[in-house]
Amino acid sequence: MNHTVKYEDELELLAKEQMVLQDVTDILIETGRCYGMEQNVERTKVMIISRQPSPVKVMIDQTRLETVKYFNVWVAC
Repeated sequence: MNHTVKYEDELELLAKEQMVLQDVTDILIETGRCYGMEQNVERTKVMIISRQPSPVKVMIDQTRLETVKYFNVWVAC
């Protein structure tokens, strides 16, 4: 028996520390997999919001997520 899950694919995770962001990301990935969902690593980005940004390294399955300066957001009317 096949089940199809349809869901919104936009989600923001916020954390003050890189380690916390990595932990929350790992929990999200693990929970999604329990329901047969996979994260699209190519579309998943990291953005640092800080007056003095420092590099961060957030990983999914041994792939480092791309860090961007801004997100491209569009709204369909």
